[in-house]
Amino acid sequence: MSELVRFRQHVERQLVCLTDETQVLARFEGFPSKKLEALRTAAALYSKLDGTASRLQCWKHTAGPVSAQLDRLESYFNKVKDEVDMVERNRDEEMKRLQSQGVHFDFGVLVRIKEGMVDLSSACMESRGCCGGCSSWPSGCTTSPEARTSGRTG
Repeated sequence: MSELVRFRQHVERQLVCLTDETQVLARFEGFPSKKLEALRTAAALYSKLDGTASRLQCWKHTAGPVSAQLDRLESYFNKVKDEVDMVERNRDEEMKRLQSQGVHFDFGVLVRIKEGMVDLSSACMESRGCCGGCSSWPSGCTTSPEARTSGRTG
């Protein structure tokens, strides 16, 4: 037991000197800190993108003026588009960096986001009773219900 107590005291003395995680991990010879960083990066990116895809899938239309809802949706779409564009610009570089550490990242989540944006746009147009082909959309659809089913406008 005395050996255990000495070991614990040694560990405590070492831990007192350490102020951050990198210093702790540096004490472990051969610890794959770059791989840990790659895992954290991949997990954070995936969580962020998956959250965006989930929000798009679960988007709720609220009661209120259509224009306000469309403005809210457009604002969110612009934000999502900027995020997706940034990820796509850095995709090859990020993929190489992650693969160099043996970390696989499924960029298919970007497809889910894009599909979610299309699905939400379609659902919004359908719920508003608009075919999307009229010049006054979204403020008011001038296409008759009969024309919507036949593909004519007017």
